[in-house]
Amino acid sequence: MDFFRIPGIWCIIGSIKEGEASDLTDQCLMRVYIMPRFMKSFILMMTFLTRIPIPMGFEFDTKDFENGFIYFPIVGGVVGSILMLPLLAVEHVPEMVMPFFIIILYLLIVGGLHIDGIGDVFDGIFSARDRDRMLVIMEDSHVGAFGVVGLILYFIGMFIGLYEVCQKDQAMLYVFLLPVLGRSFGLIGAGAGRYAKETGLGKSLIDGTKPVVSVALVMISCLVTYVIGLPVLVAFLVTLTVVLTIVFRIQKLLGGITGDVIGLLVEVSQVVFLLALSVSL
Repeated sequence: MDFFRIPGIWCIIGSIKEGEASDLTDQCLMRVYIMPRFMKSFILMMTFLTRIPIPMGFEFDTKDFENGFIYFPIVGGVVGSILMLPLLAVEHVPEMVMPFFIIILYLLIVGGLHIDGIGDVFDGIFSARDRDRMLVIMEDSHVGAFGVVGLILYFIGMFIGLYEVCQKDQAMLYVFLLPVLGRSFGLIGAGAGRYAKETGLGKSLIDGTKPVVSVALVMISCLVTYVIGLPVLVAFLVTLTVVLTIVFRIQKLLGGITGDVIGLLVEVSQVVFLLALSVSL
């Protein structure tokens, strides 16, 4: 039995030979380790926010999951790092094709988790019904006419924004920032709002994200974007204004926000940031 240590983790490896007895397992290679809780939370967020296959060698724990919300921007960094890869071949790919590649890659990485929120919120809010009926419509898994319009506008805006940004000198940096800021705006919106229903998938995120988290993210983002360049800061502030306007407007209509609204904020903020950055550069 061999012991070894990596930072913060003790590991034991036991090799079981044929015919030998063991208290750990029979005829297999067994690895037993104690994983730090922050690592569990991060892995849970990776599996929740992306479709990247990550094996989990631990049982799901609600507390670890809720503690992982703070890792939204870091998960966005992982997504952004992957989205940068097509730009390495930018000289060999037609200008109109590169944005399409990036969008397809983005969808493969994150799936439709947040994009689904666009259709749901558009269907509910633009139905012009009363509050309770709007919430029922948003819970419906079917996509209506307003949802289709919202999704079309989203993909057109994403394509145009990426097309413009990919022509810039710091295109790789801007593409990396995109999912980082998108998930940051999701947290900012969660901290600025309150949950609209008694129960739901978004309740722990929205009720668990305190306003101080939103303020901290805004301050950090302002500092980072200012260091990168004034046009990036301007694009961030424009996007922040749009995000807060959406939160407060929907909160007025529904008495709060839902998980679908957070999904909407993540995706719409990325489009607004791209378009604002295209204008300000």
